[in-house]
Amino acid sequence: MDVFEGVVLGVVQGLTEFLPVSSSGHLVLAEHLLGFNPPGIRMEVALHAGTLVAVLVFYRSRILDLVRLFFNGDGDAMRYTGALVVGSIPAGIVYFFWGRAIERVFERTAFSIWMLACTGIALITLLFANRDGKAVGMNWFRSLAVGFAQAIALLPGISRSGATIVAGRHLGLSPDAAAEFSFLLSIPAVAGATLVKFAEARVEGDDVSLSVLLLAGVVSGAVGYVAIAWLMRLLRAGRLWLFGVYCLAVSAIALAVVLSVGVR
Repeated sequence: MDVFEGVVLGVVQGLTEFLPVSSSGHLVLAEHLLGFNPPGIRMEVALHAGTLVAVLVFYRSRILDLVRLFFNGDGDAMRYTGALVVGSIPAGIVYFFWGRAIERVFERTAFSIWMLACTGIALITLLFANRDGKAVGMNWFRSLAVGFAQAIALLPGISRSGATIVAGRHLGLSPDAAAEFSFLLSIPAVAGATLVKFAEARVEGDDVSLSVLLLAGVVSGAVGYVAIAWLMRLLRAGRLWLFGVYCLAVSAIALAVVLSVGVR
């Protein structure tokens, strides 16, 4: 893998990890319909690490405040931290018990197409969400509901950011609150996935140079930061539903290709 390919992968990862278009769904379609070879395990680690840093940097003030207030015994900070823990449980349980089965689903192109269409429909329902949201906080019910949305997003074609933000908005959270909880909730999920891939990389490995890995990670993080900022502007303006139109269009085109070439 050369420098150019590393940069391209970094850009794609940074955009699709945070924009509600399902990076996993696009990867499956690119692999099965376009003959794209997925990156090696070490490259996946570098790309995920880059997007993890993007979230940490974008929400650095909020994270530092939460940590400081939590250890000072602040009730709101402790409740919010608890909500993040509760919200992380569903995805952890689902992956622990059904992770292997979910990985096999990635081989079914048609399934990914239908799930991408479901993502599109879910995003379009944001047209019916109150743009300003309500003055509600995160409780156990809301955090668990958003957590279940994140667990569903383990399936290829379901956008993690899209599913969790849509769930939060329909539960009454404001655009900023829904996005913040979604992205902070991604930290343990992405960190866990990175650790799993890192363990696999130590066993399997690949021949990608360290310089290309570092460059791809940096590009992924930089593009991811910009993607989060762009998503926030679209969400505040009530335009995130436009990604739903995009997902439906891509799924329709992909379905037409599948029907014409007979891909499973």
